[in-house]
Amino acid sequence: MTGSPTNSRRLPPMRLNIAVFTSAMAILASQAIAQPSPENAAPSAPHSVRREANQGPVHIVATLASDHVGMASPFELHIRIDAERDVATAMPDYKGILGSFEIVDTKEEKIDCDDLHDCREITMTLRAVIPGETTIPGLLFAYVDSRPKMDGSNRVVQDQIELEPIPIVVENTLAGIKGPASIPMPFSMRLILWALAAIAAIAVAALIARWLMRRPRRIPIAQVVPQLPPYEWAMRELDRLIAEDLIAKGQTQEFYYRINLLLRQYIERRFNVMAGEQTSEEFISGVQSMGALSFEQRETLRAFVAACDPVKYAKQVPSAEDTDWVLNAARDFIDATRQVAFVDQPTSNREEVPA
Repeated sequence: MTGSPTNSRRLPPMRLNIAVFTSAMAILASQAIAQPSPENAAPSAPHSVRREANQGPVHIVATLASDHVGMASPFELHIRIDAERDVATAMPDYKGILGSFEIVDTKEEKIDCDDLHDCREITMTLRAVIPGETTIPGLLFAYVDSRPKMDGSNRVVQDQIELEPIPIVVENTLAGIKGPASIPMPFSMRLILWALAAIAAIAVAALIARWLMRRPRRIPIAQVVPQLPPYEWAMRELDRLIAEDLIAKGQTQEFYYRINLLLRQYIERRFNVMAGEQTSEEFISGVQSMGALSFEQRETLRAFVAACDPVKYAKQVPSAEDTDWVLNAARDFIDATRQVAFVDQPTSNREEVPA
């Protein structure tokens, strides 16, 4: 479909069939047990759904013909991706299960648009297996912009875009099925049906729980999507921390804790060393043995830790000058040790990124 196949875990076909079968079994048992009663309120009228997301050079639109679908009836979700020329886009290789829906098929085709964009449409055919109000989870996309920048550099820009979830009503089309005659059901038969429904529900819950425990916390991106280089990640997180204005809000200890953690995580990413979980003494000792750092940089880290620890652990109140020094020391260290990381790009847009 898009990009290279991922290693994301999903329910095997056999387990998926068992889950669908047991769900249907539970629904049928509940319908057989329940007594017929009139509807208490009229359902909401169906209407089309549209979700849009814009970020940088990419515009994504997802459309659904109706937010009411029948259970076990396939329906289509259309996704249009408009990206500026020479910007690569990718979507995870969704297969098997998407939220409470079964993915029946996925098709992709390139469509005509203006000369400045590359446009394509992805059609996902879904089937609902559980009735009631639910949502189609927010779909995740990624892009890589390797075009030359206005400043003359070849810096690669990459990020992720997530569409908002789509609320949907799954109508129980099995509800209208009735027997040829209204025959009172013996109490013993009701007990048997309740037991079958309980067993089916437990089986479904066990399968879902096992799948949830094994799957990653986030849906992996296709292999064409690289991680941000350490320098870009650190500067982005530093800008976010500054934008929160924690010092002005009186959260000085939180600011020192986070800027200290940010710099340690940058060192982990940049130099491939474990620094986030070390004590201050272990961290300083490890820094002294890092040949990639100059004497001045090692001394800056020593002074940085010495300035952060009293605020973090003893709740010492620093002066405005002390706070400015800590912020500038972190920024200067990150900038001084900057390195442009090698980035894997799609074959059609592969360029060399100078180190």
